[in-house]
Amino acid sequence: MEKGRRLPAWAFAIPPAVALCLFTVYFLQIRNEPFARYLVANPFVYDAEAKRILAGESYGMPFFMSALYPGFIALIYKLVRPDHLLVPVAQGVLLALNTLLLGLASRRLLGDTAGLVASFVMTFYWSFYYFAGEMVPVTLLLTFILLALLLFLDREQRRRQAYILGGVVFAAVLFIMRGLPGLANPAGGDAHLASFLLAIVFTAGAAMLLVPVLAVGRLGNLANLAGSGLLLGTACLVWGAAAVLAVPFILVLLTGGAAGAVRTGIRWRRAAVFILALGIPLAAGFLHNYVASGERVLLTTSTGVNLFIGNNPDSDGMDPFRLGENDSVRQEADRLRLTASSRSRFYAGHAYEYIRENPLDWLRLIGRKALLSVSKVEIDNNADISERRAAWRRFPVPVLHFGILFPLALAGIVAAFRRRGDLRLAVWGFLCFAAVCIVFFVCERFRVPGVVFLIPLAVMGAFHLLRGLAGGVKGIALALLLVLLGAAVSNIDFLAIADYEFPSITVNKALAERLDGDFEKARHLAHLAISREPGNAGAHFQLGAMEEAEGDETAAMQYYLESLERDAYYVTSYRAASRMLERAGISTSYLDRYIEMRIRKEDAGELKRQIVGFMEARADE
Repeated sequence: MEKGRRLPAWAFAIPPAVALCLFTVYFLQIRNEPFARYLVANPFVYDAEAKRILAGESYGMPFFMSALYPGFIALIYKLVRPDHLLVPVAQGVLLALNTLLLGLASRRLLGDTAGLVASFVMTFYWSFYYFAGEMVPVTLLLTFILLALLLFLDREQRRRQAYILGGVVFAAVLFIMRGLPGLANPAGGDAHLASFLLAIVFTAGAAMLLVPVLAVGRLGNLANLAGSGLLLGTACLVWGAAAVLAVPFILVLLTGGAAGAVRTGIRWRRAAVFILALGIPLAAGFLHNYVASGERVLLTTSTGVNLFIGNNPDSDGMDPFRLGENDSVRQEADRLRLTASSRSRFYAGHAYEYIRENPLDWLRLIGRKALLSVSKVEIDNNADISERRAAWRRFPVPVLHFGILFPLALAGIVAAFRRRGDLRLAVWGFLCFAAVCIVFFVCERFRVPGVVFLIPLAVMGAFHLLRGLAGGVKGIALALLLVLLGAAVSNIDFLAIADYEFPSITVNKALAERLDGDFEKARHLAHLAISREPGNAGAHFQLGAMEEAEGDETAAMQYYLESLERDAYYVTSYRAASRMLERAGISTSYLDRYIEMRIRKEDAGELKRQIVGFMEARADE
């Protein structure tokens, strides 16, 4: 692809400006939706953890979902105010920044014109807006990945230290936010000490690498490489799956990259610098986990859980809450009262057992996940994606989706074979995130980080087909064949995904509508979830909560007990039922015995009728 044509610098500011305008309109349309005003699932956990950080409360356990993202939220809360609607605003700004970073990285790979086109492609890809409007770490993750990629592509230069310094300061501030309890009182217990060490190791390690680089220049053009490793390591703390990117980055360094004739010794030295910098954030996270809990956890303890929910006899490859009838494995984990790391190993062990005992079923499941991973349909996540799609469709703007990019990217791969060097990063980067979906389970927040690597390839494929530049008639014929094949595959709605909705997501919608006061809609959604999954404990709880709010405590108790009948470990129903019994002057020992019988899978129907009878008698008084 031609790289000689230069565009003015201001041209690359147009896509970020457009993205910021589009996100502003999008956010104004969704901010009054129940799912924007009321947090559920992962956003609820992130919000609670951020407020715990601000309150200076200890965190005496390993990180479970993300080491860094709650600190990012806490930073916003501290600088402005603790309002969760401010997080999408900040992420909208990051979205605009990400379109710029992708354009600059694509310009390094393909030239000015292709870089600008890639930036516009990201501007009109709907999923980036959806995740910027959610309290999930995807947008922040992409910022660190794109910064790391840009510095990596500039590793032969000396002029990009500002990216390193900015990224380090940004990351260090977030970690210091995590370490506030430790900085205030490092002697206040193991958890406070762990937070203190987390901040100190990260910032001191970064300074040790980068201050000599900036002040003395002893590492010369390895400065950008060190910064790239540091930023990629920080991305791993935003979301652990980003660690898969270390493999292609290191492989490109060891095989010579853009300058294929680099001597072997220099290749290994560069790889060592990158690995050392990459290890600094990981060491900080590991040290925090070990000091806080005594458990050796590198990133988070969610790996085993995610592996199991995507690899068990009842898995469908998509629904992260489909853990099998009665969720017996989770109940066993709860009964054993395992530590965080032991629980992760427990789930992973069950996944390995399933793979070992059912290899053919598992291979069919892997194939299903592979097909789902290349479908144009964006897989539902834990929010009301349908309403947010409707908000986006009010825009009179084009919408790009995976079913368009993936076929063009296949043509780009054909062209990339003729151009060695850093373009391999785009191919391997996408394949790495596709592998995450296939190994664990398929959902859009797992796939969308790979889209930023797919976009340059799609742009390259489009240019290749339009201009006929990378191999003449044979190359174009092969690219066209792959485009047609990719379009035929990726635009099939495999297994009616477009009409597929997780019962658990329907329950989340019912919760949001209940909090919004629309009980009629909430009841409809709860019954819809039960019709799709009769054993859904959350749906019965929502029905009980509405009955309790309307004053019918007998009906509410019946729903709470039905919830516990389906999941004896459903803590929310247990607490609600206990509260009602205490308020009625009835001993909670009846409820405890009911749960014990359900755990042992004994018939507790008579005890259930007795508890409901107590509530009826109390209501008649």
